[in-house]
Amino acid sequence: MSLVRLPGWEARLAATVRAAAARPFSWATHNCAFFAADCVLAVTGIDPAADFRSRFKSRREAFNALRETFGTADLAIAVTERVGPEIPPGQARRGDLAGFATRQGLAVGVISAAGRISLVDSSGLSHLPLTAAKHIWRVG
Repeated sequence: MSLVRLPGWEARLAATVRAAAARPFSWATHNCAFFAADCVLAVTGIDPAADFRSRFKSRREAFNALRETFGTADLAIAVTERVGPEIPPGQARRGDLAGFATRQGLAVGVISAAGRISLVDSSGLSHLPLTAAKHIWRVG
């Protein structure tokens, strides 16, 4: 998939992050992966998770959908296949995706400001320092 940043992406990304704060976590509609895909859509006009939306309602079903599509439940592999190869952390910029370890496994968010990752988890919209990232993917 070839991703290109569209004019006005900065405002759309900021609006997407703001809107996420008002939505409760849901495996079916508003989780870390769908939030990251919403951000990619805001930046590029392409939804890398379009074929996953409405496919699952629970954590187990989400991991089953990953296995069916990618042969693994590894979210880093899924993001790489949909967005592109990882880049060095020093090349990260606003609008790129960041993956980081959680107690439940890998989660993904968006670099929304200098040195900050925005993400959706069970508590809603959260923010982490960019230093928490174990993976970075260029978006456009």
